[in-house]
Amino acid sequence: MRRASPMDMPDSARAWLMAAAAFVVGFVVFGTLYSFGVVFAPMETEFHAARATTSALFSITGFAFYMLGPLAGNLGDRLGPGVMAGLGAVIMGGSLALTGFISHLWIGYITYGIGVGVGAACAYVPTLAI
Repeated sequence: MRRASPMDMPDSARAWLMAAAAFVVGFVVFGTLYSFGVVFAPMETEFHAARATTSALFSITGFAFYMLGPLAGNLGDRLGPGVMAGLGAVIMGGSLALTGFISHLWIGYITYGIGVGVGAACAYVPTLAI
């Protein structure tokens, strides 16, 4: 008689819930990251900045997101994807809120560029393990 392997077992409801949560995290993170085009022109106008200077916000965000991926993945393995997704949500939300109060574009490089990039890496990368 053949012994049942884990591959023969049906998926649990918890497994599907985790897959759905990972999808929602990815949806929110990439929706936030790639909606920068919506705020690009208003920020360019508000700060009387050149297009290259304003687009540096998104460049810094992408750089932080992709460069911190390995660190966020390692921390996700140690702390768990739930903790990291929660931490990333707090960092990303706080960074977006702080960006609403900036008075100089260079401050946005920190609040939006680095803050949203770090938050996105913390929230999204560990959920890939799910």
